Amino acid sequence: MGMDLKMFSRRGYTDEQINTNNLMCNAYVTQSFMKGRFAVKLEAFDLFHQLKSVDYQVNGQGKSEIRHNTIPHYIMLHAIYKMNVGGKK
Repeated sequence: MGMDLKMFSRRGYTDEQINTNNLMCNAYVTQSFMKGRFAVKLEAFDLFHQLKSVDYQVNGQGKSEIRHNTIPHYIMLHAIYKMNVGGKK
């Protein structure tokens, strides 16, 4: 079990839409089975739904541009199987 907490901040622009704070939290839980040979991991990305899919930027002429370039929040399940190919000697 584990988690991480990150703050993504952008500052220095006169337009308040561009100055942003995004607090992002990721978490995961892992469980092993069959003497550690099989593991299941449940991972959650962006638990607080802080990352936005709209990003404001200023181009060279001082105009605002909008980009849609962010991965949304998700939950992923991993199944891991460890196999010993060489065998014991």
